[in-house]
Amino acid sequence: MLGMPRIRPFMKTRRLRTFLALLLLAPAFCHAQETSLKADILVYDSTPGGIVAAIAAAKEGRSVILITEDKHLGAMRTSGLAMSNAGDEKTFAGLGREFHDRIHRYYLGKYGEDSEQVKLCRKGLRFEPHVAEKIFEDWLAETPLKVLREDPVVSLEKEGCRILSVTTEGKRRISAAVFIDASYEGDLIKWAGCSYRVGREASAEYDEPLAGLRYPPERVGEADGKTQRYTFRVCLTDVPENRVPITRPANYHRASYAPDVARIERKPPASLSALLPLNLLPNRKTDSRTGEWIGGSWAFPEASREERAVISREHREYSEGYLWFLLTDASVPAAIREEMSRWGHAKDEFADNGNFPHHIYVREARRLVGDYVMTQKDVQDEASRFKPDSVALGSYRLDVHDVQYVVGKDGGIVPEGSMKGGIFVKPYEIPYRVLLPKKSEAVNLLVPVCVSASHIALSTLRMEPVYMMLGHASGVAASMSIGSGTPLNDLPVQQLQAKLVEQKQIISAKGFHEPAKNIDP
Repeated sequence: MLGMPRIRPFMKTRRLRTFLALLLLAPAFCHAQETSLKADILVYDSTPGGIVAAIAAAKEGRSVILITEDKHLGAMRTSGLAMSNAGDEKTFAGLGREFHDRIHRYYLGKYGEDSEQVKLCRKGLRFEPHVAEKIFEDWLAETPLKVLREDPVVSLEKEGCRILSVTTEGKRRISAAVFIDASYEGDLIKWAGCSYRVGREASAEYDEPLAGLRYPPERVGEADGKTQRYTFRVCLTDVPENRVPITRPANYHRASYAPDVARIERKPPASLSALLPLNLLPNRKTDSRTGEWIGGSWAFPEASREERAVISREHREYSEGYLWFLLTDASVPAAIREEMSRWGHAKDEFADNGNFPHHIYVREARRLVGDYVMTQKDVQDEASRFKPDSVALGSYRLDVHDVQYVVGKDGGIVPEGSMKGGIFVKPYEIPYRVLLPKKSEAVNLLVPVCVSASHIALSTLRMEPVYMMLGHASGVAASMSIGSGTPLNDLPVQQLQAKLVEQKQIISAKGFHEPAKNIDP
């Protein structure tokens, strides 16, 4: 037939061979695109400070990638630390406060204004862990940014004082103009070659009377590389239909709780709350610190990811063992054991982790050492609590937990390092400078969690409301730096402050004249 075209064999046409070759290579091309990403701003990690930093930057119109090693976002805010720890709650504002306002609206909408749940919620400042996670997830879903989970950063590329990219365990290479290290551990600080500190400074280093070892007397004020104790904040309930019984952990060793036995014998407790805080949350749940393993945290800041997982597991076993100890040990008064039997893990919390929190409470790890280091004087001296470059307020008490056991005067073992209830402070201003590494080390990195502060100053700064407010400031500063082409260290601070105030951040402590007293335990 005259109209029929001649058909050539498939593989003899150059064009078709090329087309088929491209089809075969297509998965590789797709993979290459996925493993080479770019954004204006990269935020690491999904702590509350990191989430707020990412949202703040995205609200400014920047492309943002939030990357984390975790499956569940929100770190301690979704892992049992369910109280505000805000100090003077009037100092807590900006996007961090918006998170808690959203929690309040959630409880109002679900239970009604006169409900017990709304009363216990305290305007969003106390909440159930799964509610906090829902609020974060919903907030991120409505914000134009990219979230990459379960893919920790393992290396960093840098040219001079500028970070170019990070590479993740999943072989993603992510480049950005500005990086924000919002991790509790300060991993980007280390990989970027920035100066940092782990442990306690000597009292003489920054002229801090409270710094260094606190005992024995002949060594008071000495420096060391040790960190205060870590713990887990478990969510318990006494509602029978939602209660999971406490069981004996596989690696339970009663000897681990010998100091607790001694404490009970020395001063018999009147109630369970003397041994296990039962801070009530909505729906008859608690935010409870479990047994705190003094000395177990020392290796964590500089440990590898695998080593941290082991340390976290050991802390979990210690915490679970402490609950079993309170429930069963003969040294615990019978009335308290009976009281303990009414409590158990909340069935509707942490369902994929044996009803146990996902994240260990890292109270302190690495601390940045920038061109400016915040110290005890900055939070206690009347004149020094005001800063020309303030971006947020702090007001929580100076609060250091025990660091180690030492031999006491009578030859017994006593804990050392704690401030024994803390020292109250007036609200103070937090300078933008503490978010910045030394200019000679990095010009496009912000650090809203492991800030440039001494061990003593960090003991009041290390609260989630502060981290969230500093995350807010970091996200806005990162956006302004990109928009103006100005290095972070040279950013016009007055412009940053004006934008933060416009976004309802409180940056002036001039209206606050008394130490904060309304502080969660």
